[in-house]
Amino acid sequence: EYEVARRYLKPKWDKWAARLRLYNNQRKDDDTIGDPLLFTIHQTVLASLYDDKLTVSFEGRERGDDEVAENLDILATYDFEQMGKERVDYDWIWDTAFFGRGIIQLQEFDPDTHTPVPENVDPLTFFRDPQATSVNGDMKGKGAAQFLGREIILTHRQLKEREKAGVYHDVDQVKDNLNFTSDTELNKRLRREAQGYNDDLKGSVVMKGDNNSYQITEWYTYWHGKKYLVTLANNRKLVIRCQELKTVGWPFVDRSLYPIAHDWDGVSIADLVEDKQRGRAILQNLALKGVKATLYPSYLYNSNIIKNK
Repeated sequence: EYEVARRYLKPKWDKWAARLRLYNNQRKDDDTIGDPLLFTIHQTVLASLYDDKLTVSFEGRERGDDEVAENLDILATYDFEQMGKERVDYDWIWDTAFFGRGIIQLQEFDPDTHTPVPENVDPLTFFRDPQATSVNGDMKGKGAAQFLGREIILTHRQLKEREKAGVYHDVDQVKDNLNFTSDTELNKRLRREAQGYNDDLKGSVVMKGDNNSYQITEWYTYWHGKKYLVTLANNRKLVIRCQELKTVGWPFVDRSLYPIAHDWDGVSIADLVEDKQRGRAILQNLALKGVKATLYPSYLYNSNIIKNK
Protein backbone atom coordinates (compact mmCIF):
# COMPACT_ATOMS: atom_id res chain seq x y z
CA GLU A 1 0.00 0.00 0.00
CA TYR A 2 2.84 2.38 0.83
CA GLU A 3 4.56 1.81 -2.52
CA VAL A 4 1.30 2.11 -4.45
CA ALA A 5 0.53 5.46 -2.80
CA ARG A 6 4.12 6.74 -3.13
CA ARG A 7 4.43 5.99 -6.84
CA TYR A 8 1.03 7.50 -7.52
CA LEU A 9 1.72 10.73 -5.60
CA LYS A 10 5.37 11.31 -6.56
CA PRO A 11 4.61 13.31 -9.75
CA LYS A 12 2.11 15.45 -7.85
CA TRP A 13 4.63 16.12 -5.06
CA ASP A 14 7.21 17.25 -7.63
CA LYS A 15 4.68 19.61 -9.20
CA TRP A 16 3.74 21.06 -5.80
CA ALA A 17 7.39 21.58 -4.89
CA ALA A 18 7.93 23.55 -8.11
CA ARG A 19 4.89 25.69 -7.32
CA LEU A 20 6.17 26.43 -3.82
CA ARG A 21 9.27 27.90 -5.46
CA LEU A 22 6.98 30.09 -7.56
CA TYR A 23 5.09 31.18 -4.46
CA ASN A 24 8.20 32.53 -2.73
CA ASN A 25 11.45 31.85 -4.55
CA GLN A 26 14.35 33.25 -2.54
CA ARG A 27 17.00 31.41 -4.56
CA LYS A 28 16.39 33.09 -7.90
CA ASP A 29 19.21 34.93 -9.64
CA ASP A 30 19.87 38.39 -8.27
CA ASP A 31 19.60 39.97 -11.72
CA THR A 32 16.11 38.57 -12.38
CA ILE A 33 12.71 39.51 -11.02
CA GLY A 34 9.83 37.29 -9.94
CA ASP A 35 6.13 37.89 -10.45
CA PRO A 36 3.91 37.59 -7.31
CA LEU A 37 0.71 36.62 -9.13
CA LEU A 38 0.30 33.26 -7.37
CA PHE A 39 1.01 34.82 -3.97
CA THR A 40 -1.40 37.71 -4.58
CA ILE A 41 -4.36 35.61 -5.71
CA HIS A 42 -3.76 32.91 -3.09
CA GLN A 43 -3.59 35.48 -0.27
CA THR A 44 -6.67 37.28 -1.58
CA VAL A 45 -8.75 34.09 -1.49
CA LEU A 46 -7.25 33.12 1.87
CA ALA A 47 -8.13 36.49 3.38
CA SER A 48 -11.72 36.20 2.15
CA LEU A 49 -12.17 32.75 3.69
CA TYR A 50 -10.26 33.09 6.96
CA ASP A 51 -11.34 34.59 10.26
CA ASP A 52 -9.44 34.24 13.54
CA LYS A 53 -12.68 34.21 15.53
CA LEU A 54 -15.61 31.81 15.69
CA THR A 55 -17.99 32.87 12.93
CA VAL A 56 -20.95 30.56 13.63
CA SER A 57 -23.47 30.61 16.45
CA PHE A 58 -26.24 28.43 17.82
CA GLU A 59 -29.91 29.32 17.37
CA GLY A 60 -32.86 27.97 19.27
CA ARG A 61 -35.36 25.86 17.36
CA GLU A 62 -38.20 26.07 19.86
CA ARG A 63 -39.45 28.52 22.43
CA GLY A 64 -37.17 28.52 25.45
CA ASP A 65 -34.09 27.39 23.51
CA ASP A 66 -32.49 30.85 23.37
CA GLU A 67 -30.82 30.56 26.76
CA VAL A 68 -29.40 27.14 25.87
CA ALA A 69 -28.12 28.52 22.55
CA GLU A 70 -26.36 31.39 24.36
CA ASN A 71 -24.64 28.95 26.73
CA LEU A 72 -23.56 26.79 23.80
CA ASP A 73 -22.09 29.86 22.09
CA ILE A 74 -20.00 30.59 25.19
CA LEU A 75 -18.83 26.97 25.34
CA ALA A 76 -17.99 26.91 21.62
CA THR A 77 -15.95 30.11 21.95
CA TYR A 78 -14.01 28.58 24.85
CA ASP A 79 -13.36 25.39 22.88
CA PHE A 80 -12.25 27.43 19.87
CA GLU A 81 -9.61 29.18 21.97
CA GLN A 82 -8.44 26.04 23.76
CA MET A 83 -8.02 24.14 20.50
CA GLY A 84 -5.97 26.93 18.92
CA LYS A 85 -8.42 26.92 16.05
CA GLU A 86 -7.36 30.37 14.82
CA ARG A 87 -3.99 28.89 13.77
CA VAL A 88 -5.36 25.50 12.73
CA ASP A 89 -7.94 27.11 10.45
CA TYR A 90 -5.35 29.37 8.83
CA ASP A 91 -3.08 26.46 7.93
CA TRP A 92 -6.06 24.34 6.88
CA ILE A 93 -7.37 26.98 4.48
CA TRP A 94 -3.84 27.70 3.24
CA ASP A 95 -3.35 24.06 2.25
CA THR A 96 -6.83 23.86 0.74
CA ALA A 97 -6.28 26.90 -1.46
CA PHE A 98 -2.77 25.97 -2.58
CA PHE A 99 -3.04 22.17 -2.95
CA GLY A 100 -6.76 21.87 -3.68
CA ARG A 101 -7.57 19.81 -0.56
CA GLY A 102 -6.61 20.40 3.06
CA ILE A 103 -6.55 17.70 5.74
CA ILE A 104 -6.89 17.79 9.52
CA GLN A 105 -6.10 14.82 11.74
CA LEU A 106 -8.64 14.62 14.57
CA GLN A 107 -7.60 11.67 16.70
CA GLU A 108 -6.35 12.96 20.07
CA PHE A 109 -8.32 14.44 22.98
CA ASP A 110 -7.05 16.79 25.68
CA PRO A 111 -8.40 15.60 29.06
CA ASP A 112 -7.48 18.88 30.75
CA THR A 113 -9.43 21.20 28.47
CA HIS A 114 -11.96 18.53 27.38
CA THR A 115 -11.42 19.44 23.73
CA PRO A 116 -10.18 17.59 20.64
CA VAL A 117 -6.62 18.21 19.46
CA PRO A 118 -6.72 19.03 15.71
CA GLU A 119 -3.46 18.72 13.76
CA ASN A 120 -2.76 19.95 10.25
CA VAL A 121 -1.42 17.28 7.90
CA ASP A 122 1.26 18.33 5.41
CA PRO A 123 0.10 17.25 1.91
CA LEU A 124 3.76 16.68 0.96
CA THR A 125 4.08 13.92 3.60
CA PHE A 126 0.59 12.43 3.22
CA PHE A 127 -0.11 9.12 1.47
CA ARG A 128 -3.52 7.99 0.25
CA ASP A 129 -5.43 5.41 -1.69
CA PRO A 130 -5.27 6.40 -5.39
CA GLN A 131 -8.89 5.29 -5.86
CA ALA A 132 -10.24 7.56 -3.11
CA THR A 133 -12.26 10.67 -3.91
CA SER A 134 -12.24 11.90 -0.28
CA VAL A 135 -11.15 10.64 3.13
CA ASN A 136 -14.46 9.09 4.19
CA GLY A 137 -16.47 9.19 0.98
CA ASP A 138 -20.14 10.11 0.65
CA MET A 139 -23.05 9.27 2.95
CA LYS A 140 -22.78 5.62 1.93
CA GLY A 141 -18.99 5.56 2.17
CA LYS A 142 -18.55 5.46 -1.61
CA GLY A 143 -15.19 6.89 -2.66
CA ALA A 144 -13.70 6.54 0.83
CA ALA A 145 -10.00 5.77 1.17
CA GLN A 146 -9.13 2.14 1.91
CA PHE A 147 -5.76 3.17 3.31
CA LEU A 148 -4.07 6.41 4.36
CA GLY A 149 -0.76 7.30 5.90
CA ARG A 150 1.73 9.98 6.75
CA GLU A 151 5.37 10.28 7.76
CA ILE A 152 6.29 12.28 10.86
CA ILE A 153 9.50 13.06 12.73
CA LEU A 154 9.73 12.17 16.43
CA THR A 155 12.66 12.58 18.80
CA HIS A 156 13.94 9.89 21.12
CA ARG A 157 12.37 11.74 24.04
CA GLN A 158 8.97 11.84 22.35
CA LEU A 159 9.14 8.13 21.58
CA LYS A 160 9.97 7.32 25.20
CA GLU A 161 7.12 9.53 26.43
CA ARG A 162 4.66 7.69 24.21
CA GLU A 163 6.01 4.34 25.36
CA LYS A 164 5.62 5.40 29.00
CA ALA A 165 2.01 6.40 28.27
CA GLY A 166 1.35 2.96 26.79
CA VAL A 167 0.95 4.20 23.22
CA TYR A 168 4.16 2.73 21.71
CA HIS A 169 6.18 -0.38 22.50
CA ASP A 170 9.67 -1.70 21.63
CA VAL A 171 10.99 1.86 21.36
CA ASP A 172 14.49 0.66 22.33
CA GLN A 173 14.61 -1.23 19.01
CA VAL A 174 14.18 1.97 16.98
CA LYS A 175 17.62 2.42 15.40
CA ASP A 176 17.36 4.14 12.03
CA ASN A 177 17.77 7.90 12.04
CA LEU A 178 16.31 10.22 9.42
CA ASN A 179 16.35 8.88 5.88
CA PHE A 180 17.45 11.96 3.95
CA THR A 181 16.78 10.27 0.61
CA SER A 182 13.12 9.53 1.33
CA ASP A 183 10.50 11.36 -0.71
CA THR A 184 9.05 13.20 2.26
CA GLU A 185 12.47 14.46 3.38
CA LEU A 186 13.22 15.58 -0.17
CA ASN A 187 9.91 17.44 -0.19
CA LYS A 188 10.83 19.22 3.05
CA ARG A 189 14.21 20.11 1.56
CA LEU A 190 12.50 21.68 -1.44
CA ARG A 191 10.44 23.82 0.93
CA ARG A 192 13.64 25.05 2.55
CA GLU A 193 15.25 25.73 -0.82
CA ALA A 194 12.34 27.98 -1.79
CA GLN A 195 13.04 30.02 1.34
CA GLY A 196 16.70 30.40 0.40
CA TYR A 197 18.20 27.95 2.89
CA ASN A 198 20.98 25.46 2.22
CA ASP A 199 19.55 22.42 0.49
CA ASP A 200 21.79 20.00 2.40
CA LEU A 201 20.95 20.12 6.10
CA LYS A 202 21.94 16.55 6.82
CA GLY A 203 24.92 17.42 8.95
CA SER A 204 23.10 20.02 11.02
CA VAL A 205 19.94 18.09 11.91
CA VAL A 206 21.47 14.86 13.20
CA MET A 207 21.25 15.19 16.97
CA LYS A 208 22.29 12.95 19.83
CA GLY A 209 20.58 11.74 22.97
CA ASP A 210 16.99 12.81 23.66
CA ASN A 211 16.92 15.07 20.60
CA ASN A 212 17.92 12.36 18.15
CA SER A 213 15.24 12.30 15.45
CA TYR A 214 13.58 9.32 13.77
CA GLN A 215 11.30 8.96 10.80
CA ILE A 216 8.01 7.35 11.84
CA THR A 217 5.26 6.13 9.51
CA GLU A 218 1.64 6.20 10.66
CA TRP A 219 -0.50 3.96 8.49
CA TYR A 220 -4.29 3.57 8.53
CA THR A 221 -5.66 0.48 6.85
CA TYR A 222 -8.09 -2.42 7.09
CA TRP A 223 -7.08 -5.77 8.56
CA HIS A 224 -9.57 -8.68 8.72
CA GLY A 225 -12.42 -6.25 8.11
CA LYS A 226 -11.47 -3.83 10.89
CA LYS A 227 -9.76 -0.43 10.78
CA TYR A 228 -6.28 -0.25 12.27
CA LEU A 229 -3.60 2.34 12.95
CA VAL A 230 -0.14 0.84 12.54
CA THR A 231 2.92 2.88 13.49
CA LEU A 232 6.24 1.77 12.01
CA ALA A 233 9.90 2.67 12.43
CA ASN A 234 13.23 1.49 11.00
CA ASN A 235 12.17 2.16 7.41
CA ARG A 236 8.77 0.51 8.07
CA LYS A 237 10.31 -2.75 9.29
CA LEU A 238 9.50 -2.37 13.01
CA VAL A 239 5.95 -2.12 14.36
CA ILE A 240 5.82 0.02 17.49
CA ARG A 241 2.05 0.41 17.60
CA CYS A 242 -0.94 -1.55 16.31
CA GLN A 243 -4.28 -0.17 17.45
CA GLU A 244 -7.79 -1.03 16.31
CA LEU A 245 -9.83 2.09 15.56
CA LYS A 246 -13.39 2.22 16.87
CA THR A 247 -14.34 5.36 14.93
CA VAL A 248 -17.02 5.29 12.25
CA GLY A 249 -14.65 6.73 9.63
CA TRP A 250 -10.98 7.58 9.41
CA PRO A 251 -9.90 10.22 12.00
CA PHE A 252 -9.29 12.86 9.34
CA VAL A 253 -11.37 15.81 8.16
CA ASP A 254 -10.75 17.08 4.64
CA ARG A 255 -12.03 20.06 2.69
CA SER A 256 -11.59 21.04 -0.94
CA LEU A 257 -11.53 24.48 -2.57
CA TYR A 258 -13.06 23.90 -6.02
CA PRO A 259 -14.09 20.22 -5.97
CA ILE A 260 -14.66 18.13 -9.06
CA ALA A 261 -17.26 15.38 -8.78
CA HIS A 262 -15.74 11.92 -8.25
CA ASP A 263 -12.22 13.36 -7.93
CA TRP A 264 -9.85 13.88 -4.98
CA ASP A 265 -7.76 16.83 -6.18
CA GLY A 266 -10.34 19.18 -7.63
CA VAL A 267 -8.93 22.51 -8.80
CA SER A 268 -6.49 24.61 -6.79
CA ILE A 269 -5.41 28.22 -7.18
CA ALA A 270 -1.94 27.06 -8.23
CA ASP A 271 -3.51 24.95 -10.99
CA LEU A 272 -5.08 28.06 -12.49
CA VAL A 273 -2.32 30.60 -11.92
CA GLU A 274 1.00 28.78 -12.39
CA ASP A 275 1.30 29.19 -16.17
CA LYS A 276 0.16 32.84 -16.04
CA GLN A 277 2.82 33.69 -13.47
CA ARG A 278 5.56 31.98 -15.46
CA GLY A 279 4.51 33.82 -18.61
CA ARG A 280 4.37 37.19 -16.85
CA ALA A 281 7.78 36.64 -15.25
CA ILE A 282 9.32 35.77 -18.64
CA LEU A 283 7.89 38.91 -20.23
CA GLN A 284 9.01 41.12 -17.34
CA ASN A 285 12.55 39.78 -17.40
CA LEU A 286 12.77 40.14 -21.18
CA ALA A 287 11.56 43.73 -20.85
CA LEU A 288 14.14 44.38 -18.14
CA LYS A 289 16.91 42.97 -20.34
CA GLY A 290 15.69 45.16 -23.19
CA VAL A 291 15.87 48.30 -21.05
CA LYS A 292 19.37 47.38 -19.88
CA ALA A 293 20.48 46.73 -23.44
CA THR A 294 19.22 50.17 -24.45
CA LEU A 295 20.98 51.95 -21.60
CA TYR A 296 24.16 49.87 -21.75
CA PRO A 297 24.48 48.72 -25.38
CA SER A 298 27.01 46.14 -26.54
CA TYR A 299 28.40 45.92 -30.06
CA LEU A 300 30.19 43.34 -32.16
CA TYR A 301 33.04 44.60 -34.34
CA ASN A 302 35.90 43.27 -36.45
CA SER A 303 39.03 43.83 -34.36
CA ASN A 304 41.21 43.36 -37.48
CA ILE A 305 39.65 46.42 -39.09
CA ILE A 306 38.74 48.68 -36.15
CA LYS A 307 41.86 49.38 -34.12
CA ASN A 308 40.66 52.34 -32.04
CA LYS A 309 37.88 50.83 -29.94
